[in-house]
Amino acid sequence: MIVYMENYETMIRTPAPVVLQFLKAREPWQDFDVCIFDDGISWCVALTHNDEVKRVRLVDHGDSTGLPPSSETR
Repeated sequence: MIVYMENYETMIRTPAPVVLQFLKAREPWQDFDVCIFDDGISWCVALTHNDEVKRVRLVDHGDSTGLPPSSETR
């Protein structure tokens, strides 16, 4: 996995268990914004300091599947 730690402005390539261990060890007052990517960067899970979890998938340029309609076609 590739992990982007916004607080540290750093990207880290690391195994999943290491990421989980880091997140489980954080204290309640520690706020992190973390983006976790698969090795192929085809998806991302974002964990925010508001304890929100967001999943984002990669869509290749020119691939209209999953894209919202443009303002011209609404």
